[in-house]
Amino acid sequence: MPAEASLAAGAPEGTETGKSEFGEEVQSLAERMPTELLVLVFAMLDSRSLLITVGAVCRHWRAACHDVGCVCVDLTFVPPKAKLQQRVRLKDGAEVLEGIVQRFRNIDQVNMSGWSFLDDPTALRLVQLCPRLRKLDFSGCFGLSSDCIALVAERCPLLEEINFAQSSIEDSAVAILVEKCRNLTSVTVSTCHSLTIAVLHELAKNPNLTKVNMDYCLGMFADGMIALAEHCPLLTHISFTGCQVHDSAVAAFAKHCPGLKSVSLGYSPGVTDESLRALSDHCRRLEHVDLSSCTQVTDDGVRMLAEVCSELRSVILYNIPKINDASVVALTQNCSKLMMLDVQFCDELTATGRAAAAAVNAKIKA
Repeated sequence: MPAEASLAAGAPEGTETGKSEFGEEVQSLAERMPTELLVLVFAMLDSRSLLITVGAVCRHWRAACHDVGCVCVDLTFVPPKAKLQQRVRLKDGAEVLEGIVQRFRNIDQVNMSGWSFLDDPTALRLVQLCPRLRKLDFSGCFGLSSDCIALVAERCPLLEEINFAQSSIEDSAVAILVEKCRNLTSVTVSTCHSLTIAVLHELAKNPNLTKVNMDYCLGMFADGMIALAEHCPLLTHISFTGCQVHDSAVAAFAKHCPGLKSVSLGYSPGVTDESLRALSDHCRRLEHVDLSSCTQVTDDGVRMLAEVCSELRSVILYNIPKINDASVVALTQNCSKLMMLDVQFCDELTATGRAAAAAVNAKIKA
C-alpha cells in the first residue's frame, strides 16, 4: 500500500502494512548498489548469511548472491539444519537441496557433516549441480554407499579435500578418488571400518597428499604406513589415533616427511621413545603431537622433543604413566609457543609439573 494511500486513509505515517517512506528509501538504496560491489562484499560472508539473510533483502541482492565466486555451502548449522533435514527426509531430498545450491553459480565447497540419512540419489544430484567442487565434507553420512562415493569422485575431478569419516567407504572407492581427483591433497576417512591396509597403498599413489586422517581405522599395519610415508613426502598432517602404530612406521614418516607439523598417534602401545627420537631428528617444525595413552613413552622421549621442536603449540600426553615433572618443565621452558598441554591421568606428576602445565593452558583463557 503506497504511503500516500495510507495517509489518505487516516493511518499514521510509517505505520502502514506495506513499506514506509523510510523503508522504501532503504529498499531503493539497496537496489541501486552496483552488482560488482555487492558481489565483493557478499564474498566475505558465510553461507548461512547468504542463504538466510542476504538473499531475502531484495531480488537484486539475491541475484548478486548467485554471482559470488567460490561459495562454501555449509549445511551443518542448527537449528535450520534440523528443520531442513526433516524436509529432506519427508520430501524429495534432491529437490530441496537443489533449491539451495541453485541460488549460487560458483559453489566450490559443500559441508553436510552429520546428515546421517543423506541417501545416494540426493548426494549424486548435489555433486552434479556442483561439478567444480574443491572441498567436500560428507562425514557422518551413514546412508551413502561406497559405490556412490566412487561416483562422486568421477563427477568432481577437481576435489582437493575430502572428508568421508564415519561412512561406508571401501578401498575401491578410495582408489577411484586417487585416480580421478589428481589435485587431492587432504583425505579424512576416520572410523571407516570397511577399509583395509590396501587403502594405504592406494593413497601412496598420490605424491601430492599433505594430510591424511585415518583415526580408528582398524587393520592399518606398519608396512602400509611405511609405503605411504615413502611415496608422499609432502605430508604435513598425519593422524592414526587408535590404529596400533609402531616405531617403524613413525620412523618412516619422520625420515621421508620432514615437513610434518601435526602427528597424532594416540592409543598405540607400540609407540616408544624411539618414535619421538625419530621425530626430533627429522621433524623440527612440529606444532602438534598427540601421544594419548602411548604407555611406553617416557620422560626421555618427551624431553628429546622439547629440546629441538621449539615450534610446538599443543602436546597431548594424556594417560602416560611413565612421564614426570622433568618432561613437562622441559616443554614449558623450551617451547615458547606452547598453548595447550594435556597431562590428565599422568600419575607420576607432582604439583610442580601440574602447575607448569596449568600455566601453559591458562594462555588460552588470557
